Amino acid sequence: ETAQVLNADTPSGDPDLGRDFVRRNRCLTCHSIGKSPPGIAPKLNLFMNTQHPLILTTAIWSHRRRMLQRLREKGMNNPVFRPGDLANLMAFLRTSGSDPDMNPMFIRFADLTLNSGLFKEKGCASCHKKEDFRKSPPMSLYRISEIMTAHAFKPELSRPPFNHIVLTNKETLSLVLMVFASNHLGPSGNPQEGRRIFHQHLCIECHDDPERPNPESPKVLIQPVTEISEFATRVYNKLPLMIKKSQLEGKAFPRLTYREMADLFAYLCSVSENCSP
Repeated sequence: ETAQVLNADTPSGDPDLGRDFVRRNRCLTCHSIGKSPPGIAPKLNLFMNTQHPLILTTAIWSHRRRMLQRLREKGMNNPVFRPGDLANLMAFLRTSGSDPDMNPMFIRFADLTLNSGLFKEKGCASCHKKEDFRKSPPMSLYRISEIMTAHAFKPELSRPPFNHIVLTNKETLSLVLMVFASNHLGPSGNPQEGRRIFHQHLCIECHDDPERPNPESPKVLIQPVTEISEFATRVYNKLPLMIKKSQLEGKAFPRLTYREMADLFAYLCSVSENCSP
């Protein structure tokens, strides 16, 4: 389901523009594609069936030190990623022809969990503040992946300590969804409305009352929340279990809008210590 949500948000792309991107950035100087002999860099056929651009984002971040070194050795400019380039590149790769010796790269998004602490661990907090994302216009998951890809070639990120940053698919997804949550769940919600949503969507059937927690209750205690990205991470990581429980009990799984999620967070924040609304 995660892959479907991510895919639904990705533009279809234009393969001809993707071919222009490969030519403009001289990608085939190091890479190869189709049935052509391997180059000094991985064959682009690996990415023929990527489910979302964040897989390409991960690959670029994980290999960028070697890429930058090769570019310097060959006297080439860094790749330039403009809006739409990732979708166009994916469209081109899908039509580039298969190679019987290549196994396309697939990711089981259902197995990926999130880590809200990566924003600080990967040095993002050195330049960005999470609250800044709430002030910017809403961005799609695709657009955030696109911006992260372009960031990989920013000059200031090619120097210590940022030049040592590498990402896994799990880490890329964590960072993309953290920015997405911060971007879409602000401004601050309404605690009173959040309390109504908590009871309307029957959260109280499984969870203990956050205003009157009872450690002896058989219901699941809601742990205190601290910030929106941490709250969104916790919900995401619990989704498989929550969905399975709803299916076993024959209940419809609640679907909340961004506004309702912001209100729900505001309510839980209001009854948590050390929470920043």
